[in-house]
Amino acid sequence: MRFLVSIIVCMLVMPLTIMAAIPEKPAYNSYVYDKANVISDDVEQNLIRAAKALEGSTGNVIVMMTIDTIGDLAPYEFGTEVIRKWGIGDEKLNNGMLIFATTDQGPGKNDVWISVGEGLEGDYPDGLLGSMVDTYMMPYLENGDYTNAFANIFSTFYEEMGGDAGGADLVKPINEDDDWPIALIIFIVIIYLSLSKFGGGGPGGRRRAARRIYRAGGFSTGGFGGGGRSSGGFGGFGGGSSSGGGAGRRF
Repeated sequence: MRFLVSIIVCMLVMPLTIMAAIPEKPAYNSYVYDKANVISDDVEQNLIRAAKALEGSTGNVIVMMTIDTIGDLAPYEFGTEVIRKWGIGDEKLNNGMLIFATTDQGPGKNDVWISVGEGLEGDYPDGLLGSMVDTYMMPYLENGDYTNAFANIFSTFYEEMGGDAGGADLVKPINEDDDWPIALIIFIVIIYLSLSKFGGGGPGGRRRAARRIYRAGGFSTGGFGGGGRSSGGFGGFGGGSSSGGGAGRRF
């Protein structure tokens, strides 16, 4: 009898534990939820604009999150529940993705994880996601650099998915050795995108080599163009993907 009561108590407590660890869905429309406040403001705004452009050109929805802790939840559980609770991605296409990292779980105990909906699982199986985390995020996260970790991984997904900023490819990468003033870079980007509107973009279904804007792995302050269509009131949120897989690391 005592064993049965323990099972019932566990069944009642576990959903409450999960609910307590999952942040409330933000009331504002954004693709970046920097609760831990570790991503620089200018890069955060660029990521939001770029994620909107990605959804507008591909339909895929990527949400990025920093949070102090996920409590006792496993990263897979946390990522799965956030995708479901927040409704990330299209309900039919299951094309949502969540990239999150914790900040206050202690050295060697923080989690970085990428969860994907079933519609993206074929292109991004667990093994590939783990390799991408190792390559594009871990070198920065191990040094406490969340800004460049998220800028780097998102820029990679943007290129892989064929993101298209308003029908124009992004400007060529900027080497760290370049001494061009930021103001000049921004001016070139604006002129390039403006002229491209008259020239027209390529076929919408073609995977583009969307070039990244980098300085030490992060976005420059030039930014991206705006997005096209929106599949939901919250950047595609509302429908909800069925979480398909995920991978990550501890740091």
